[in-house]
Amino acid sequence: PTITQTLHLANNSKLLKRITLKASRASVLAGSDHAPEHIVDELYLSAFARHPTKNELKVAVSTFDIKDATRQTAVEDILWALLNSAEFVLKH
Repeated sequence: PTITQTLHLANNSKLLKRITLKASRASVLAGSDHAPEHIVDELYLSAFARHPTKNELKVAVSTFDIKDATRQTAVEDILWALLNSAEFVLKH
């Protein structure tokens, strides 16, 4: 991707609004009683059409334990990171 494309994704307010909608995939997953590992797996399948590696799963699940993080913010942050990753931008 070009620098312009990367900046557009990183600063895209429309994308952020879609992620934070009550009916968004992130909100539905955050409101579920699924374990964080299951939620991360679902996000990876949605974004990359693959399961996370053991290390990716560990890092993403740790987002749920960040001080002052809520389940909602953790899921939104993980999804935002996946959508702004090189893998997503280059392959999807």
